[in-house]
Amino acid sequence: MSMSNAKILEWWGGAIMYSDAAVLTRDIPKILLQLQPSLPGSNLQAQIIPYVVMASFSIELSLKFILLAGGKDEKTLKKVSHNTEGLFKSLPPDLQDSIKQATLESMRKESSAYSEKEFSDDLSAQKDCFKEWRYFMQGENKSCNIKFLEAFKSACMKIGVIKKNELDATNS
Repeated sequence: MSMSNAKILEWWGGAIMYSDAAVLTRDIPKILLQLQPSLPGSNLQAQIIPYVVMASFSIELSLKFILLAGGKDEKTLKKVSHNTEGLFKSLPPDLQDSIKQATLESMRKESSAYSEKEFSDDLSAQKDCFKEWRYFMQGENKSCNIKFLEAFKSACMKIGVIKKNELDATNS
């Protein structure tokens, strides 16, 4: 049985909510440094945790929304769980390419030599960010390419907007 458009749009609402929360938490370290310039570095680094959790969950939800809007069922989503690389690779090739190209374009603003191999490496390295970072205090030190996370989130959200508009058009 296929999911209703209203139910699919709930996934999009979650993606937007967590994306907005990520934006709000992204600049916490900069603000703290302005307020208290002598703050130890480890305290500043810890302040990025909410951003990583919110951004990575936003990516997961936006990819799941795109898949659901494209006709995938919830069973498919449960198989890949929180793995954003698996979700990304479950997308049709044209959507994968759109997200990859938008991410590459953004990353190349920082480093003009950023390659498709680096994209693949970053995607693989960041695939479990939400799962790993939400319980950061319980595990080993984690690493995250914040610039990639932001670029990939932005690209996923752009495709999500297109898919949402398509759903809206079928509802009217």
